[in-house]
Amino acid sequence: MGAYKYIQEQWRKKQSYVICFVLRVNHWCSTASYVIYQIRVQHGDHKCLVPKGATYGKPVHLGERAEHYHGGSEGLEYLQGWRRYKFFKVILLNPFYKAVRRNPGTQWVTKPYKSHGSGECHKFHHTISGSCLLAWRKHNILQVHHYW
Repeated sequence: MGAYKYIQEQWRKKQSYVICFVLRVNHWCSTASYVIYQIRVQHGDHKCLVPKGATYGKPVHLGERAEHYHGGSEGLEYLQGWRRYKFFKVILLNPFYKAVRRNPGTQWVTKPYKSHGSGECHKFHHTISGSCLLAWRKHNILQVHHYW
């Protein structure tokens, strides 16, 4: 069996011997607070298919993150990529779940320095915890405290 067949069998919704073998090889077991996605990203030099060629809004809103639906989770790993597409196996983990905090193997995700956002590039220089909205709010809103 080729690699494509293993990936195809792994993401089918049936209980076959192949998927049981692949999951046993990967040392993966069903655990609460873990979410696993497999996504396919197209190579960069292809145009985005939009009606009338009009991309409404800024380019930052064209893609969609896997963490959009699971906001409190953190991404851990990706699979591989080749040719026109890159396949990512995104593993999301909820760092506030009690079983994660008590497990010694996953306690590194719950450290305090992991909670300041995952942005490390030029967009996140002058932000609070990697959030552009909070940085804007800090610089543009006047908060006056009254002491009696």
